[in-house]
Amino acid sequence: MKTYKKIMKSVEDSVYCDVCGSNCTLDQLGSEYATLEALWGYASKRDGQKFDIQICQNCFEEILIWMTKRRKEYLRPFNYPYKKDPLKGQEQT
Repeated sequence: MKTYKKIMKSVEDSVYCDVCGSNCTLDQLGSEYATLEALWGYASKRDGQKFDIQICQNCFEEILIWMTKRRKEYLRPFNYPYKKDPLKGQEQT
């Protein structure tokens, strides 16, 4: 014998960019967006604050350009200590 119960469940309907407000949801392909997450600890200025920010691809590209310029200002001449630069991305395998 099978028994059933009703379950109310929330499912993602749409994702909107928290910077420009554009819809990141593609018709039948799901959503394309980046997520910026932060949970600040005791020694920080934002102790106990949590951030979960969704960003569309256009805003992500603009932020990436800003981060790259900002990094060059701080680290001139630039010598990144790792083999792969996180601001250049990596191919998924």
